[in-house]
Amino acid sequence: MADVKVEGNDLMLFVGNKPIAFATSCKLTVTAESKESSSKDSGIWAEKYVGKMSWTVTSENIYSETAYDDLFDKLTSRTPVAIVFGMRSGSDKSVTPSTTNTKYSGNAIITSLESNAPLAEKATFTITLEGTGELIKTEKASDGGQDSL
Repeated sequence: MADVKVEGNDLMLFVGNKPIAFATSCKLTVTAESKESSSKDSGIWAEKYVGKMSWTVTSENIYSETAYDDLFDKLTSRTPVAIVFGMRSGSDKSVTPSTTNTKYSGNAIITSLESNAPLAEKATFTITLEGTGELIKTEKASDGGQDSL
């Protein structure tokens, strides 16, 4: 099967299996910490290896008092929340994470919740969550076709 281009509208961030209301953008960043392992034998080129892995998700949203208040309560409770970053499934009124596409899930702590109220424009807020522990990739069901990178 040919690789399918994904529309940004279909890729969402879910907190507690619910999408964050009125999202305009979301991002998943996975980072590998590089460690130097150079020695006198390395010459002029640095040698590296991968140390710890980490991940972060962010979402930019049109301000909704209900969504903001819910996330504020989660932030101030200081406990991790379950997140899913993946394709959406369902109608506009009942969107859930897709069970037939690849998704990334894990527990994260909310590290930033920022609201913005510009003059004569919609108010917005941005949330940043840092992963605590493993980010789990759940593969979509294989169709036996060729995959590409």
